[in-house]
Amino acid sequence: MNGTRQGNHTEGVRTMTRFNTQLVHGLPVNDNNTGAVNPPIYNSTTYAFEKVDAMPRYDYARSGNPTRDFLEQQIAQLEQGTRGFAFASGLAAIHAVLSIFKPGDRIVVGDNIYGGSYSQLNEFFTRWGILVEAVDTQDIAALEAAVKGDRANGIVPAQAVYFETLTNPLLKVNDVRAISTVAHRFGALSIVDNTFVTPYLQKPLALGADVVIHSATKYLAGHSDVNAGLVVVSGEDLASRVYFAQNRLGGVLAPAECDAVRRGIQTLALRMDRQQENANAIARYLLVHPLVKAVHYPGLPGAGDQRLAAKGLKGGRWRVELRGRAWR
Repeated sequence: MNGTRQGNHTEGVRTMTRFNTQLVHGLPVNDNNTGAVNPPIYNSTTYAFEKVDAMPRYDYARSGNPTRDFLEQQIAQLEQGTRGFAFASGLAAIHAVLSIFKPGDRIVVGDNIYGGSYSQLNEFFTRWGILVEAVDTQDIAALEAAVKGDRANGIVPAQAVYFETLTNPLLKVNDVRAISTVAHRFGALSIVDNTFVTPYLQKPLALGADVVIHSATKYLAGHSDVNAGLVVVSGEDLASRVYFAQNRLGGVLAPAECDAVRRGIQTLALRMDRQQENANAIARYLLVHPLVKAVHYPGLPGAGDQRLAAKGLKGGRWRVELRGRAWR
C-alpha cells in the first residue's frame, strides 16, 4: 500500500470511528443533574410560563419537545446538516418537505421511487397544482433536460429534484453529487431519500444535496417497533420552511417513539455491517442458483465496489428475481 492510499485508509478509519462514537455518545445529556447518560422522555404536552409575556423555548408539544429535540439534533449531527426534524412516519416527513412548494412549481422525480412516495406526489400533490415529471435519474442528460424545462413551450425550470440514494425496490444507484450539480445549475433543490443507505454508508448533504429524508421506521430505528420519519436540511432558510410545515401540519413524532429511534440509532453501525455481510452471502448464493433469473445487488463483483465508491456510497443491498416473480 503506497503512502497516499495508506493515508486515505487511515483517515477513513478515523472518520468511521468518530461516526460510530457519535451514534452512541454524540450528544451530551445536559438537562438534568443526575448524571444520566441517556436523555429522559418528556411526555408533557404543555409547559409552564414563568410570566405572562414570557417566550419560553417550549410552549406546546407540537411546536417543540425536549425528547424530540434530542433526536432531531442527533440526526442533524449524523447527516452533517443544519437542522433535523422528526415526524410520525416517513410519508409524513415527505409530506412536510413537499409542502414547502406552491401551485405551479415543477418537481422532477426519479422514475423508480418508493410506491408510497410516487402515490403522494402523483395522487395528492398534483391535486394542489404541483407539476410532477418522472425521469431516469441515472441518465444525467435526460435529467438535465427535464430540470431545465422548455420555456418556449411553457415548461418552466424545475424547483426541485426528488430521488432516492438506492431506489426502492430495484436498487439502482443514484449519483447524489452529479444529480445535485444538475439541480443547482438551474436553481432547483436536491431532495434525497436516504432510507436504504443511512448516514452510515453515505451523507448526501456532503455531496451537495439540500434535503435528506429518512423513513426511520427501517434501518435507523431498526427493530420493527416504531413508525418514524426524519428530515435534515442544509441551511437556515430551508430549516425555517420545513419547521413551518412540521408545526402547521402537525405530523410530529411522539416522545416515546423519539426515544425508540434514538435507542435504535446507537446500534446502527453493528446492524448495517451484519446486514450487508448477510446480504452479500445470500446474493452470492442466489447468483448461481438455477431457479434465480437475476440478482439485483449493487455490491456484487463487477457491478459493485468501485462504482459505488465513485458515487460516494459504500456497501450494498440485494433484490432477487425468481423465474416468474420478484422477492426482496
